[in-house]
Amino acid sequence: MNKKEILEIKKQYTTERFPLLRICGCYVDADKNKKTEFVSNFLSLDEEDIFKYLEIFRSILSGKLEKNLQNMQFPLESEEKDAPQHLLLGIRDSKLKNPELLEEFYDRVIESYNYAGNYLILLGYAVYDIPGRGTDNTEQFDSSDEIFEHILCCICPVHLAKPCLSYQKEKDCFESRKLDWIVEKPSNGFLFPAFNDRASDIHGALYYAKKPEENQDVFIVNILGCEPPFTAGNQKKAFQNMIKETLGDQCNFFNVLAIHENLFDKEYLNEDATAMQIQKNDIRNILEETGAPDEHLANFDGIYEEATYKEVGIPCGKELSFALDNITDTKKLEIKTEDFTLQVNAARTDLIQEKIVDGKRSIVIIVEGRLELEGVEVKTQEK
Repeated sequence: MNKKEILEIKKQYTTERFPLLRICGCYVDADKNKKTEFVSNFLSLDEEDIFKYLEIFRSILSGKLEKNLQNMQFPLESEEKDAPQHLLLGIRDSKLKNPELLEEFYDRVIESYNYAGNYLILLGYAVYDIPGRGTDNTEQFDSSDEIFEHILCCICPVHLAKPCLSYQKEKDCFESRKLDWIVEKPSNGFLFPAFNDRASDIHGALYYAKKPEENQDVFIVNILGCEPPFTAGNQKKAFQNMIKETLGDQCNFFNVLAIHENLFDKEYLNEDATAMQIQKNDIRNILEETGAPDEHLANFDGIYEEATYKEVGIPCGKELSFALDNITDTKKLEIKTEDFTLQVNAARTDLIQEKIVDGKRSIVIIVEGRLELEGVEVKTQEK
C-alpha cells in the first residue's frame, strides 16, 4: 500500500463515514489470563463510544510508511490450511461471528505478544464501498462496483489511571478520583487484507508498530506468518556502517556530505506516493561516485553482508531495500561534536564547509540574511 491508499482507508474511519459493522475484543492481564471478552454490533454503541473506537482504529493507519507502517507479503507457506493467513481469512469471512476462530486468534496473540502489563486485543470488521475515479481523479460514488471487506486488529495497553483529585458535581467538592483502567492507543496492529491498487489483496497486510524498533517479531511470525521487517533503525545503522567501511580513510566531511546530498536529490525525484527505495547496487554506485577506494569497493559484498545480515541480524541472502527517508533526513542535516550539535536545512548544505582556522579543525557556516542569538537579531561585527 502506498500513502494515498493508506490515507483513503483512514479517511473512512470518521463519525461521518465509518465502515465498521462489528467489533470484538479480549482483555488480557499481565499473567496472560483472559479477563473478559465482548462482541458488539458497532452501530448499537453509544455515540461517545463510537468516537473512541474510531480513534483507536484510525491509530493503526497512522505514522510514516516504512517506519511505523510496513507492507507485509505472505510467503506461500503462510497461506496453507491452518496457517496464519488462513485463520485471518476465516475471521474476515465470518464477519467476527465465529467464536471458535476468535478464540483461536486470541490464544495465538496471547502466546506470541511480548508485553509485561495488561492489554486489550481489539478486532473490527468493516466494509468499504470503493468509489470509482473519473478522468480528473475525483471520486464517483455512484460508479462503485467493488467493496473492500477487511478486518483491523489493535493491541492496546491498559494502564491504571494515576490517582488525582477530581471535581464531584453532585457533592460540589473535590475528591480523590476512583482509579480506572484506561485503554491507551494501540502499540501494534494490522489491517488485513491489504488495499493495493485500490482493491483487496489477500496476499498482503499492513502492519503497524507505534515504536518501530520494538517490532514484536514473534507476533509478526505467528499472527501474520511473515518475516519481521527491516526496521528504520536497522536500515540507518547498516547504511552508516557501509559508509565507514567502504570509504575507509576517505570517510571525510566532504565525502559524507556528498553522499547525503546525493540521497537528498534522489528523494525529490520520487513523484508518487510511495517511499523511495534503494538496493545494494544503488548504494555501491553512490559510494563509488563519492570516491570510495577501489580495494574497498572490490570487497563491497563482504562489507554489505557484515553491515546487514550479521550486524543487525537480518537473515542472510534476503533481498533488502532501504527507504531513503530512513537513512537520510530530508529536512535537516545534523552535525555533532562532543560540545555542540548543529542542524542545517538539508537543501542548503552548500552553506557548510570544513576548514582549518588558526590551525584548528573548524566548521564554517555562511550566513545569508538575518542572524539571531537567543532570539536577539545581532549585527555583523566589524573587523
